[in-house]
Amino acid sequence: MVKKHRYVARQYSGRTWSSVSIIDTETFEATVLPESEEVLAMADFEATTASYMSEFEIDNWLSETGIKINFGWSTENNRWIQGSYHYSIPANSFTVVEIEETEW
Repeated sequence: MVKKHRYVARQYSGRTWSSVSIIDTETFEATVLPESEEVLAMADFEATTASYMSEFEIDNWLSETGIKINFGWSTENNRWIQGSYHYSIPANSFTVVEIEETEW
C-alpha cells in the first residue's frame, strides 16, 4: 500500500541559483522556503551576500511535516557560506542547524 502524504517539496533553479518550495496537495498553495537573508538573520551570522550565486537543496524529509534543507552561497568578499536548516511546515518556521564560512 502506498502512503499518501499531504506535502510535496520541489526544487527549481536557474543558471546560478536554486530555490525550494513546499506545496500543500490539499490546497495547492506553495510556500517558498527561507533563503540567504532570512537564514543569516536567524543564525545571527554577519555576512554580505553576493547576488549572483546561491544553492538551496532538499536533503531529506525529517517527518511528514519537517524537511532538512542544505544551502550555500557566495559573499561579496569571495567567501562561501554553507550549512543546513530544518523547516517545520505547521509552524512555518525554521532552525539553522549548521552554518560556516569558508574560502571560495
